[in-house]
Amino acid sequence: MAFGEKANIVASGTIVEINVPNQPVHNVPLGEGSIRVAVNCALKGDSPLPIPVKGVFETVGDALGSQVAWPQDLIVFDDKVVNFFSFKLAMFYSN
Repeated sequence: MAFGEKANIVASGTIVEINVPNQPVHNVPLGEGSIRVAVNCALKGDSPLPIPVKGVFETVGDALGSQVAWPQDLIVFDDKVVNFFSFKLAMFYSN
C-alpha cells in the first residue's frame, strides 16, 4: 500500500472489502474509490495514512493490526511479495 504515489510503499496488508462505499470504517463511510484494508506490516510507520481517522489513526504505525480505508489507486500488488509468501507457506507445509 502506498502513500502519495505508487512508488512510495509504506505498508503491506490484506484487502477486506471492495466496492462498498457506504460501509463504515471506524464510523466513517468507506467512500467511493476506497478499499477497506487490514494493515499487517508497517514499512514506514511514521508515514501519514492517506485517509486518517482523526484522533485515532493518523500514521501507518497507528493503524498496524487494524482496518482502515485506503485509496484504491494507491493499492499496489507486488508479485515478488506474493511469491515470497507463497514460497514460505509451501516450505512450512512441506516440513
